[in-house]
Amino acid sequence: MSAATAGPTAASDPRRRLVLALLVVSVVLNLFFVAGAVWSRLHSAEGPNLDQRYQRMARELDLDPKQRAGFDKYVAAMRSRDQRMHQEIAPVIAGAWDEVAKPGAEIGQIMQRFDAASDKWRQFQREAMVQTLDFFAVLSPEQRARFIAIQRERRAAWLRRDTQKP
Repeated sequence: MSAATAGPTAASDPRRRLVLALLVVSVVLNLFFVAGAVWSRLHSAEGPNLDQRYQRMARELDLDPKQRAGFDKYVAAMRSRDQRMHQEIAPVIAGAWDEVAKPGAEIGQIMQRFDAASDKWRQFQREAMVQTLDFFAVLSPEQRARFIAIQRERRAAWLRRDTQKP
């Protein structure tokens, strides 16, 4: 039997080439998908979640049992404050934007609502500072300095991430 009569070879059969090409493309796409998923896990834009940050901070501060109790109380107060802050400020901001969306929006009303949101935010910031200073009462000077350094690092990372957004 000659090569001419044996029929098309695998290399010359267009259907086989198409199937092989589709298989290669499928494998490559799957590899990209898996690599992307792994990369996003390792390089999360948000960084560690709040629980992880608090746990890491507690470890870095090397708290004794009394300090740890104070820290846990502080964390609970911060969470409660944050939740209340979002519940109270979000509707005020939404109301301001609703006013902005109206035809012939009143600048005075808009600014009044944004000012009210700012005032509420400042009240919550004052509350947070009082709670932080109460927690500082159980820390050593070195632990206070470390706490502040951790907060500054976190703030700097947040600012860098925020400025890198398109």
